[in-house]
Amino acid sequence: MEGCTIKALSPAAAAPGEEVSVYGWGFGGDPGYVVLSGLKIDPVAWSDKKVTFPVPGDGYSGNLYIRTSGQVKSNDIGFSVERELPDGQYEPELLMLARHMVWSLCMMAEIVVGQTVIRSDEIRLVHGQDIVLSFRLPKGPEGAFLALEGRLEMPPHKWRGGSMHCVDYVVNDHKLVDLSRLVNVHNAGDVATFGGQSLCWRGVYGNWRLPYSPDWKPFSAENTLAELGRNPYAHILDITDRVRPGENELRIRHNFPHWDMAQMAFRNIRVLPCYDRPEAPSGVRDVPGLDGKPVTPRTDHRVDYEAEVRTDGGISITVSGDRYLIASVFSCPAVG
Repeated sequence: MEGCTIKALSPAAAAPGEEVSVYGWGFGGDPGYVVLSGLKIDPVAWSDKKVTFPVPGDGYSGNLYIRTSGQVKSNDIGFSVERELPDGQYEPELLMLARHMVWSLCMMAEIVVGQTVIRSDEIRLVHGQDIVLSFRLPKGPEGAFLALEGRLEMPPHKWRGGSMHCVDYVVNDHKLVDLSRLVNVHNAGDVATFGGQSLCWRGVYGNWRLPYSPDWKPFSAENTLAELGRNPYAHILDITDRVRPGENELRIRHNFPHWDMAQMAFRNIRVLPCYDRPEAPSGVRDVPGLDGKPVTPRTDHRVDYEAEVRTDGGISITVSGDRYLIASVFSCPAVG
């Protein structure tokens, strides 16, 4: 392998203040620095195969490379700094609504030093629609990992936090359902929230979770994934066995039938040639005083109860004649 080589970025575009990981090899054990469009950036983490850096407030889109501690320069790779557009400026509209309520993108993907960028800007998806994207891969890829960011909106609410399994990913007519495919968490069937809960990041019908959020701002909450930190939007799935050299198709399907107003947004859709699954996180489930021992109830709490989902999204529970009203952001109004 060549020395000091960048293979991929994750994500390929980010806003100032967000962190970006550079994957490759030959970076060395001692920290060097990152250069973005001529701007020197100190890393927050450094290893021989992965470097993480924050996007500076005065950074702008352009070529990115690494300088090792020995002043060896890596190859260049393109990176986009995302900013809100000033009033009066608009993004170009590249999508068109096709028949049968399917969003169709007919242009091929751009190849950027080891990764295939399918779509960087935001694409929105409403009930009854699919997004269909075509992309082309080079011959003999080492691997293929679908990387994207997604979120779920529930107008008119502005919920931020929590999640719902609601989206299907289909590559070349193969629906991605295996929990082992999600590689940016240690175990997709048992991921911990900041509040100490355990969630399966895929639904019983094979649809994947998205976090509730009205925008792309970094955040963490009691009910978001501790392993993803302040970027709960990221999905990275292993699709190595589902792609082929040449043209491929990705279909993103709205699979949240309970509420017609549910909207989804996706961005930074790309294919990475490599990605290392993180180690099991330490400390995210530690409870002081338990010494790792399981907690078992000392009393049989099984009693008759009745539960009813209210039209305002809350839940009414009656236990032994006493009625309790619970407000819940996890419930959809009139649905549950």
